[in-house]
Amino acid sequence: MFKCLISLVLLFLPIVSFAQITNVGVAYYGIQSNNWDCDNSFNSLKGVNNIHVAFLYKTFGMNNDCLFKFMADPRFRSLEIHLTNGAGLRKASPRWYELLPANGYNRASLENALLTRNRKVMRMFKRELAIVNKTILSKLRQDQACFVSPILEHDLSAQAFDNLVRALRPTLLPGCLIVNSPDGPDNGAELPDIIEHHSAPPYGCPNCINDLDGMDISFSFRSGIAGGSISEKNLPDFMINHRMDVVNFLWIREDNGYSVASLSGANEDPRSRNEFPTWQLFSAVAEYIHWAETQFEVPKITPRNKRSLNNCSLHNQSKGFEMVRNSSFTTTIRFPDKFTEQFDSVEIYYNGKSINSLNFLEFSNGGQLWTSPEVPYNFPYHIVIHAKSLNSSTDDCFYIKNPKVDIRRR
Repeated sequence: MFKCLISLVLLFLPIVSFAQITNVGVAYYGIQSNNWDCDNSFNSLKGVNNIHVAFLYKTFGMNNDCLFKFMADPRFRSLEIHLTNGAGLRKASPRWYELLPANGYNRASLENALLTRNRKVMRMFKRELAIVNKTILSKLRQDQACFVSPILEHDLSAQAFDNLVRALRPTLLPGCLIVNSPDGPDNGAELPDIIEHHSAPPYGCPNCINDLDGMDISFSFRSGIAGGSISEKNLPDFMINHRMDVVNFLWIREDNGYSVASLSGANEDPRSRNEFPTWQLFSAVAEYIHWAETQFEVPKITPRNKRSLNNCSLHNQSKGFEMVRNSSFTTTIRFPDKFTEQFDSVEIYYNGKSINSLNFLEFSNGGQLWTSPEVPYNFPYHIVIHAKSLNSSTDDCFYIKNPKVDIRRR
């Protein structure tokens, strides 16, 4: 297990003329099910050089044979385990055998117990992690990454989740990292090592895991979830834009054991589901992972082509310049006080192309504020903020190397 896992993202930085995308994995949530097709899932990845697997512990069963087969493969790079399922608490009839309902917790009581650092709930989570350490995570090699997500798609407050992280940290095996997997945007928890985003945000970010869970992939031979899927023709661009992620897990609805696009049957006992991926589906996903590893060319970034904007005076990040995540999780950008005249337009560029237009908000404390409806963590590395003034022959551009670090939480 990596001592410094985040260094993995350095492999994906666009600083060479040719490179591979090696962070694309599979969200085999149902891999512990007795009905999981282990041979086909494993054989479909024979042409892949880097295998990453995420799964949901105990929800679909307790058969670890297939999981151990993957872990023993020399190409296996990382494992993410979700200890329990937050989505299960939001169902009308919680699954009695999952960790939280089995111990009598619902959404409100779990939040309260974690906020008050209740000993019972902390012992429960530590006991579960200790079991997983002994039965699964201890079998990882030293060169394999380990990610532990305490609750998949939880809706806890930042303080409640931080209290849980603080309690679990001493039980965590050396080299393992704790993942915050909220149901929706980042809940602001400060102590986890990794933030996980679900569905398909347009761009990745360092210190992030992305998982298509809930989004599905629409193939030419099989349509995606009604009202929420990504077309396979868009997968190459999606994987390119997420090459900064620590891991980018691809998910299809069959990974959770149901095949109909309406997801009817999603409330059935997951342990009885048997509509897991076929060979055709396993292979279709694997083909795109193979493409990412072998066909992707990364353009070389040099000062000359960091941007392709005419008449643009490039600034490094100046004093007084801020990118702020506001309370609604959108982005507010404050320009330095020296720009006293309102700009006519502000856009964000990436690799020379405009990816976002901003709207003027107001002047505040001498600086002008512009807003973007985009969630801050969706911005990629190496963006240029282009502020255009009709009354000036030179536009102003601000090169931001790492927007995620520069965004201040308020």
